Amino acid sequence: MHPDYQGRGVGRMLMEALLRFIRENGVSGTEIAAELCAMPDKMPFYAKFGFRANEAQRMRLMYRAE
Repeated sequence: MHPDYQGRGVGRMLMEALLRFIRENGVSGTEIAAELCAMPDKMPFYAKFGFRANEAQRMRLMYRAE
């Protein structure tokens, strides 16, 4: 994200919207794989939402639909 917009909650809002969409629109009882690429210094941000780095340095989260 451009530095002028960092720290204003935009990234958090986008991540919450993504996870809400998966939760509300996925097939009940299944898990959805969400994977993203992130610079190493940004990985702690995504870890706050449950993403974990894998061997390819991609962040991944298995998220259960309701």
